Amino acid sequence: MRCYLACVFLLFTATSVSALERLHDLTVADYPLGEHRYLVYIEDKASGNLKSAAIWQRNVSEAEYQGQAVIKTEQHWRSPDGKSDRDILSYNRIDNFQPLYHRSHSAKGDEAFVFTEQQIVGDAHLANNQKADFSLRHQPGLLNWELDMETFALLELNQQQSVTLPFYHPGSKTEPALYTYQVSSKDYQPPYGAARPCWVLRYSDGEKYQVDFWLDKSSGQVIYMQEQWGNTLRYKIKIS
Repeated sequence: MRCYLACVFLLFTATSVSALERLHDLTVADYPLGEHRYLVYIEDKASGNLKSAAIWQRNVSEAEYQGQAVIKTEQHWRSPDGKSDRDILSYNRIDNFQPLYHRSHSAKGDEAFVFTEQQIVGDAHLANNQKADFSLRHQPGLLNWELDMETFALLELNQQQSVTLPFYHPGSKTEPALYTYQVSSKDYQPPYGAARPCWVLRYSDGEKYQVDFWLDKSSGQVIYMQEQWGNTLRYKIKIS
């Protein structure tokens, strides 16, 4: 694991200068503060049948964590059957959006992690933390994959540019990895209203997985996402 991480971040330093240059010296004004709501649904590609649906509410604000000013992100996922409901809390540094703390609650239980300069560890102070014994070496530059949409809003993008970001889902068995997104410029036509100029970030594993994030050029926020793996399609549509 340690060798893998070292190689990952050496590669990141060499290939992703544009992203690194953007994710530093940030101020609160750079962040998409406020409440943002998304309709998230999954359908079968062949039949078009709806498999699940939920509303995701994401609240981004300035707050205080352990005596320092931070960016606080709260997520509340709600579905009709309650099976995919989650409540997520994240604290990140303002100047570079590096994670400091991450906690989630769902029907599966509670998970919480503290990020230091050296390690990602389970929060031993949270009762019933299922990941209390978790420990992973932490490398500088690692980004919280649960905040991908908020991360994208901080990037300065250009036509035909590619952006490589080192994402990790806190507590996941999937190791931290580099993800390269190809950038293009297109107009997004919503179901109502005028077309909106967007940057499109596309990631594909070259086999069965592909995702496109459409970012409004005026705000940097994700307003539409389409994801495909196998015969499954997932959509995120910003509704407010």
